Amino acid sequence: VASARYESVHSELATQDEVTGRARFEGGEGSDSAPTWRLALLQSSLPYSTLKLNLARSVRFPSLFELFGNTGTVKGSPDLEPEEGMTADIGVVHAAGWLPRGQHLSIEATLFWQEMERLIELVQNSQGAAVAQNLGSARITGAELGAFADLMQALRLRGSLTWMHTEDTSAVRARRGKSLPKRPEWKAFGRVEVYRRGLWALSAVGASFEAEHLSGSVLDPANLVKVPARTILGAGAWAELLKGDLRIALDLRNLSSNQVQDLAGYPLPGLTVLASLRWSATSVPEPRGAPTAGVPPPADGATSEEEASKESRNAGR
Repeated sequence: VASARYESVHSELATQDEVTGRARFEGGEGSDSAPTWRLALLQSSLPYSTLKLNLARSVRFPSLFELFGNTGTVKGSPDLEPEEGMTADIGVVHAAGWLPRGQHLSIEATLFWQEMERLIELVQNSQGAAVAQNLGSARITGAELGAFADLMQALRLRGSLTWMHTEDTSAVRARRGKSLPKRPEWKAFGRVEVYRRGLWALSAVGASFEAEHLSGSVLDPANLVKVPARTILGAGAWAELLKGDLRIALDLRNLSSNQVQDLAGYPLPGLTVLASLRWSATSVPEPRGAPTAGVPPPADGATSEEEASKESRNAGR
């Protein structure tokens, strides 16, 4: 599969008239454009497996957040240039169709490579505020491994592991060969969930335990300010009633109440308790006398495969 496109962005910075209060567009104009392309290959001849290969030339224009900040912890950089580069990845996805009916297992492995120019990164300054900067050039290589299983209609397992090596390849001596800010080398996530359907008056009930680990990272291009590694544990329980229309959940985050920091170096909360109540109407009765001819029957709800796909995408958030 091959594709190509041409992207163009035009912006004008408005100022407020002190007399009328209306916006005036005076100066501050900017325009950028760049062509991009992508080549993709899918190979599905292997049993239950798909091989994926992608090669692309990409471009990313600065966002409004990066250009103008939020007047607080992130300051604007109106002179940012778009970042562009070459990216490539190769991966394989295996869906275990050889398992007995009702059992699900999928495994995905990917290798990726990026060679970027004018890479946009949020860099923290000495005042504790972050400023978006073009870092010249950079190289990013890594590997990802992910798995999901739904077994015996009672156990769900999911996990992911990412290794990423970053290197500043710009000509600035203080930066060259250093790691990129706010990009930890290792990230791991694991979750175990047990559940049961049709227990007493409940449609389903379950409990889970999860763990996330991030290796240490840096906040500045010179790698002088470091953020320590962190490990966060969590647990939760949930129940569904009324054929799944009503869901009650309780989540505990940072069980050990570790004093950890985010990637920007700011402290994260200790033990956090979250309770939620969600109701969704899967079927609404038709008014008496309403025509029903030609209306397809309602769906029976998401299959276990669909539920597994949704939860797999939400893993690690």
